[in-house]
Amino acid sequence: MTWILALLFWLAAPQTPAGVSGVTITGRAGEETLLSSVRVRLTPEFAIPAAPAAGGAGPAARATVVAYEVDSDADGNFAFPSIAPGRYVISAEKEGYFRGETSTASAHLNIAERQTLDGITLKLSALPAITGIVYGPGGRPLTASTVRAYRVQFTPRGRQLSLSSTALTNERGEYRLFHLSTGSYVVTASYGDRWLRPWTSTIRLSENLPSQDDGYSTVYYTSSLTSAGATVVPVVDENDTSNINITFRDSRYFKLSIQLITPPAPPPGCPGLENVGVAVMPRGSDLGSALDYRVENHQGIFSVDRLPEGEYIVVALRDSVDGQGKRSATIVSDPQEIKIAKDTEVKIPVILPFDVPGSITLASLGARSGVPSLALPRGVQLQLIRADNLMNQIYLANVDPGGNFYLKDVSPGTYDVLVHGLPPDVFISDAGFSTSNRRLIQATIDFTRPSRDWIGTEKCLNLTSRDPLRVTLSTMSVMVSGTVSGYDGRKAMNALVVLAPTDPTVPARKDRFFTTVSDSTGAFQLPNVPRGMYVAYALESADSDIYFDSVFNSHIGPKGLPVNVVASSLSNVNLTLITVNELKNIAR
Repeated sequence: MTWILALLFWLAAPQTPAGVSGVTITGRAGEETLLSSVRVRLTPEFAIPAAPAAGGAGPAARATVVAYEVDSDADGNFAFPSIAPGRYVISAEKEGYFRGETSTASAHLNIAERQTLDGITLKLSALPAITGIVYGPGGRPLTASTVRAYRVQFTPRGRQLSLSSTALTNERGEYRLFHLSTGSYVVTASYGDRWLRPWTSTIRLSENLPSQDDGYSTVYYTSSLTSAGATVVPVVDENDTSNINITFRDSRYFKLSIQLITPPAPPPGCPGLENVGVAVMPRGSDLGSALDYRVENHQGIFSVDRLPEGEYIVVALRDSVDGQGKRSATIVSDPQEIKIAKDTEVKIPVILPFDVPGSITLASLGARSGVPSLALPRGVQLQLIRADNLMNQIYLANVDPGGNFYLKDVSPGTYDVLVHGLPPDVFISDAGFSTSNRRLIQATIDFTRPSRDWIGTEKCLNLTSRDPLRVTLSTMSVMVSGTVSGYDGRKAMNALVVLAPTDPTVPARKDRFFTTVSDSTGAFQLPNVPRGMYVAYALESADSDIYFDSVFNSHIGPKGLPVNVVASSLSNVNLTLITVNELKNIAR
């Protein structure tokens, strides 16, 4: 109580303003440079308790917390010339940079009356970024070109491009793609009115910006019109990966016509497919932006008369508006990849999304009886992840303790089935509909499968699968252990040990790969490995998750050790280290 009274007395007394100033910088130690347009903020370290209202009646007066903000100038200088004395926390931030660190012992400043605290240095470290300039066919920098960075991810089905960052070029044609982690990227540039649509809902473009009309073909750095010909850009640290410059070609244009194959009409009173449209999107796009890429409907034929040559994704969607007036798109077809190099016609089967009930059972009990008999822990979720590499789409459902779940409005496609929140010694042994190969652990939804019905009596409630999605779990898993040695016979520490599936009857999924690192004695252990055929190998070095890649595994397989995981634990799995030079030879 004493310190509160003292503080209130200090606040009530006349106070002389104080000041704080300094500079904002960035760069490695010894190579720092001034950084402009940094938002510097002074925030009171604590809030003062509210004082009671005069006369003791009515609500208490609210405490006022005064914070100060200023942007550093072109030379990186900032100043707060007049602030109230007190204890503050100073911070700095700028888009594309980590939060700043001060040159003082801490970020806490104790500013006394009439005190001026000068010489504070706030250092911001840049997030990893890719920078460059986009040029038109004539060599002129292009304003408002859309540039994207796709992270190269390795999957058992091949290399996948996952959208990581998007930017617009400025008036000098410059761009900066940040919020990137270290890894390998493919960079693309698009130019045309079609590619500007997603930006109009988030930023205000200059009224003086000239129309881009049909634009140019999307270019994959350095100059390819296809993803297969793209040059991979490595991002290794916080410094910019610069001079990733892209020049557009003079484009060829073609007509794309799309016809929808609609499903049978629903029973009277049941909701059908309304407001169905078509989107033509860049490969790797987020499905949430599909509405921005809609094409015109001409008497039932959706068409783009002048589409630049290149790669696209075509998908049918249903436009809907919720009670708050927010528009959203539901995908009602399987996305199709098309390559435009001539006038093209495409037919797309349209499928009304429907609900999918399902259950999870334990192989030793529930699968025999056909009744879920598994007591699952809280928080278990079933997940469907689109299995193709065209775009990202995920469905999620909570699983009750009895193993039951219910997926809402599932769109057509092929999905990997995953279950999150299981104990480490439990894995999926099979999953799917009754008409599918359940060992693939997938759910395939197309024009006819699985069969579905409208649920309801007096009126239709929803379209639901008659064939539940069934998932079987197993607890039969094994410990695989051994050692890693170099060619000189010495034990190898910190080696990446990989156990990759080779059984052709078991799907190559990420959750069927097992990895660990050898200890200081070269020993390793891989617990909870399901039964099956694998190949084991030890790598001196590897790029992130390249061991998922089917091409990599086809080359590395002959150097690995075949392993048959059976009911009992496997020990003495002795591996010889594969060196960096060998990996380079394999990559060639």
